[in-house]
Amino acid sequence: MIISFENAAARELCKKLIQEERNHKAKLKVPMMISSTRKMNMVSNLTLHEVLKEAIQKEVLSRFLYVGLRQRVKNAGSKEAFHILAEQEEMHQRFLEDYLHGKIKEGALSPGLVVDYKIVDCLDQPEISPTMDIKEVFNLAVNREKASHDLYLNLAAIHPNGYIKHIMEDIAAQELEHKKHVESLYVEVAFPQTNGG
Repeated sequence: MIISFENAAARELCKKLIQEERNHKAKLKVPMMISSTRKMNMVSNLTLHEVLKEAIQKEVLSRFLYVGLRQRVKNAGSKEAFHILAEQEEMHQRFLEDYLHGKIKEGALSPGLVVDYKIVDCLDQPEISPTMDIKEVFNLAVNREKASHDLYLNLAAIHPNGYIKHIMEDIAAQELEHKKHVESLYVEVAFPQTNGG
């Protein structure tokens, strides 16, 4: 089964988001720094500002993915579940945007802070394609939720105790719940119950 979008506007939005994701990744490519330790380690050094921008983009793409899946599934319960997931991703996006734009002060770190490479690694996720089959889309969603969980847990770890750390931990927990929920929805879609059980 190929994921297709029911109208031209949705298809165009998907193409636009895919292109934006590619463009954004290209902008974030920074020269690799070679450390002077015994081994030569390649480490990307992104600032917190850049990581937050990338995380916002991931939330937008995840929301769009769930909107697309909602269009594809037939079960009313699954449609509602994808709607809720999309709304939660939008809430995460809004929090990250508020933090990025300095609207949240308590426990905030400097936007210029260079973050640990483990945090940057969590941003490396597969791209969305409008021609993926349904199994690939669910697998992509599960992996993105796991990577998002790891990202927010790592971001929480670098923040001092306070509001932002607490919210990052909450978002990390929500992303792990999303992963479990998407796995459950996949089973419902891939192996639907029949009247006989």
